[in-house]
Amino acid sequence: MQRDITSSAGQLLRALKLTLVMLLPWVVTLASHAASGPSQNVYIGARRLIAVDGTRRLNLVCMGHGEPTVIFDSGLSDWSFTWALVQPDVARTTRACAYDRAGLGASDPTGRPADSRHMVDDLHLLLQRAGVDGALVLVGHSMGALNVRLYAALYPAQVAGMVLVDPAHEDAFSRIDAHRDQQETRRYAAQRAAASACVADFVRRHASNDWRARCIEPGDPRYDRSLNAARRRVAGQLIYQRAQLDEITRYADGSSFAQLREARRSLGTLPLIVLTAQQTVLQGGDDWLDLHRELAAMSALGRQRTIANAGHYIQLDRPDVVIDAIAEVIRTAPRYHRAQPAVAPALATRPDAIPDNTPPCDTARIGPPAIRH
Repeated sequence: MQRDITSSAGQLLRALKLTLVMLLPWVVTLASHAASGPSQNVYIGARRLIAVDGTRRLNLVCMGHGEPTVIFDSGLSDWSFTWALVQPDVARTTRACAYDRAGLGASDPTGRPADSRHMVDDLHLLLQRAGVDGALVLVGHSMGALNVRLYAALYPAQVAGMVLVDPAHEDAFSRIDAHRDQQETRRYAAQRAAASACVADFVRRHASNDWRARCIEPGDPRYDRSLNAARRRVAGQLIYQRAQLDEITRYADGSSFAQLREARRSLGTLPLIVLTAQQTVLQGGDDWLDLHRELAAMSALGRQRTIANAGHYIQLDRPDVVIDAIAEVIRTAPRYHRAQPAVAPALATRPDAIPDNTPPCDTARIGPPAIRH
């Protein structure tokens, strides 16, 4: 009897071992997905390529369902991946779409200047041809904030609200330069020269460790290994290096700034939240904070918030703040509809606009890298 029990137990143990061996590949795959965060995989390669100009295509990354649709635009030389910690959470309650501008990520390059007007034209065509209709909540980081503001000025009936994440401002160069020894002009002249050298050296030196150290940003631990590898692959392509140089050039020469000034006008009662990174206030001075307060004052419902423990990439340092701001704007927009007059009054800023919060500075968060827009 004992021998029979022992034999049965041995057979059961062997069967369990065999089952575990057969299941091991599946276990490893599931663990890998859990560790890497499957939501980041959508930013690797092309998700949905939409033709916007002949055969030229832009990559669109949408997730979730509902209305309004939240549209994300990234900062200078970034693409959809920069929203990896924000977009999936927003998509839990509504449709959320990010895209890759021309020449970045998985999008085709363009022969047109990389200024805000051309970027807005691309985005408008992209949304039309992808069937993304209805009200939009626009979210723009840094230079991307210039684009979404111009979009709202050109297509006000489509826009239900905006969230600007440490946004660039068309008057930042002149205001900050005047008090900080041409700080912005010098900084972007240096970035333009560096980007130009990366393009010029590509054919001869792109495989060298020196070129890659100078021209490709290091990985970020807040992205998983696969996404960091994909970012490096994209940045190691000539298409990307040329697109980056063009974006820096059009930013540094003031092309997009002039377009924003021409289109600038009151936003009426458009729900608007401006998020200001504490670190950039320390680097840009009171002018940076004042400019953000003036942006918020463009709408009667505008709010400016200074975010402690955050650098320029608030969506990485404090994604919860960005997610909450988007949810608040959606709640504030009745029926997700905010049509504006065809001819709006000229911008009248409120110099006495009071921010929602301005916490004390946390100098421990100041880092050496320059602010990118």
